[in-house]
Amino acid sequence: MTLRPSLVAFTPWTMLDDYLTMFDIVETNDLIDAIDPVQYAIRLLIPPGSALLNQPAQYGSIEKFVGPLDQGGFQYPWTHPDPRMDELHQDISSAVEDAAKAEEDPIETFYRLRDWKRKAFASSRRRRGSKRAEAGLLSAMEGWLIVASAAKFRISPDSESLSSVESIE
Repeated sequence: MTLRPSLVAFTPWTMLDDYLTMFDIVETNDLIDAIDPVQYAIRLLIPPGSALLNQPAQYGSIEKFVGPLDQGGFQYPWTHPDPRMDELHQDISSAVEDAAKAEEDPIETFYRLRDWKRKAFASSRRRRGSKRAEAGLLSAMEGWLIVASAAKFRISPDSESLSSVESIE
């Protein structure tokens, strides 16, 4: 069975460097064929009742980026703290749609998206984390790294602390 990963590439806490790093991770792990290009354009939807709306500030509250409820869309629209990310989402969405209409090979789409955005943003890249820190948000990559690191360890079920963590490598 072939696994087809799903991504939520655009979130309020995904920064430009994180988005560009995603392409490196996909390529390094030989996942280009496994990921449909539309996955690079998926934007987080925040429906009514979402736990994200009640997130404590110390975990990176997104309330200041969320607009009023869109009744018809059954979601709260949001804007990114870095306006370049909203622009990037629009560009990527259009490019992926055009590629699908043209029946472009997904591998070609992957490399075109990766190279196009790297060139477009190379001159405007800021020090990693500056916008994230201003917004008080955690890195999407930090979250993935925490999950990936945790997957390498086992905590004893009767443990009350991390002192009984053992490596399973």
